[in-house]
Amino acid sequence: ESGTRRAWIQFHSSNGFFMRNNETQLQYTQLTTHAFTGGDASFSGNVTLDTAHLNLDSGYELQWNTAATKITGGDTYLIFDVNSSERMRIDSSGNVGIGVTSPSSPAGVGRFLHIGHTSHAGVVFDDTNATAWEIYNANAKLFFYNEATSSNVVTIDSSGKVGIGTTDPDKMLHVSSSDNVLATFESTDSHATVRLIDSDTTNQVTFT
Repeated sequence: ESGTRRAWIQFHSSNGFFMRNNETQLQYTQLTTHAFTGGDASFSGNVTLDTAHLNLDSGYELQWNTAATKITGGDTYLIFDVNSSERMRIDSSGNVGIGVTSPSSPAGVGRFLHIGHTSHAGVVFDDTNATAWEIYNANAKLFFYNEATSSNVVTIDSSGKVGIGTTDPDKMLHVSSSDNVLATFESTDSHATVRLIDSDTTNQVTFT
């Protein structure tokens, strides 16, 4: 071996189909299109596509070693299988599903990533030089997890209640902390106001 390539097959859009041995080109046949029909095509070396394309009929697949790892394409989908299970799918609209076979958006978003799991699903944000954050969905709640504190710092439940420092908010905003100061409201204006208003707007309390 020592960096020397063995025989391989090269496709070229204008010159056709060639067999190469090291750097010597051996003409096998000159066809602008070459089709493998009635069976599988197996390559043990390199396959180079030079300004050409590999065209597979709908439902056919590319496999690595065994059928455990493969890519299957159709007119309306592209499926990625790893370890004999579907892991990701791209539908005809360009939407991506991970862990789901029919990606969908409850809110009707035009383009989206749909991640599904039987217990919980999430996304990890990690720049490798700082603390990682994870946003995940479990038990009908959305959690914001911080690696530095190893805890969920923000929680939103199914009714829209927001918990900061608690995973079980009992009001629309529930802040829990051992700090003596629970909140700071800072305005860049010369006059700062915090206003609490009833639903009928007749009763209100203003802190200035």
